Amino acid sequence: MSTISSKDLINWKEGKPVFDKIPEWTQQALPGFSGDIWAPDIIFYQGQYHIFYACNATPGKPNAAIGHATNPTLNPQNPKFKWTDHGKIVQSVLNRDLWQAIDPNVVLDDKGTPWMIFGSFWDGLKAVKMTDDMTQFKWPEEWHSIARRPSTQHLYQYELTDSQIEAAFVYKHGDYFYLFASFDMCCRGINSNYHVVVGRSKSITDRIWTKPDST
Repeated sequence: MSTISSKDLINWKEGKPVFDKIPEWTQQALPGFSGDIWAPDIIFYQGQYHIFYACNATPGKPNAAIGHATNPTLNPQNPKFKWTDHGKIVQSVLNRDLWQAIDPNVVLDDKGTPWMIFGSFWDGLKAVKMTDDMTQFKWPEEWHSIARRPSTQHLYQYELTDSQIEAAFVYKHGDYFYLFASFDMCCRGINSNYHVVVGRSKSITDRIWTKPDST
């Protein structure tokens, strides 16, 4: 998981990877994981930068997990600069789950409570309440399905032929939370039909996100 930085959002410079080696927990949780860490999400919270990242041992299947690391600064010249990995937050298991533990995004609700938004395909996107320090899901766990697409597949078929939804990002603007998500398929050259959709709601855990007004 490499880093890039810019002072003007035009000129970018590549930096060092977040991790100098694969986090040890991935080898036990995801046998066969090759070390391809991706889809990071970062948030500054309680004096630290928190990064959440996805690891998938079988691309396109729910053999995946989301990890968590923190750093007191993003300045690599600062002597306090160091990413400390805290391990796994959540894992999806083949033939048990109908969602993937990928594409994490953490957002605070109106009370300051952190929620992790994640998932893709089949049973769609999830929102789960986190502990105040963002190190794990709050117990008893509170799960919500916030978006999904219709599927004609048999249970645990895990085909990519329908129900394509992933890469959720939620942010607050005015009175509403806005949910951005990717529909359909990327990475197929001229046959790609990947596109971003948006809906809004006054609650992170709402099951109905309405189309924003054109104004």
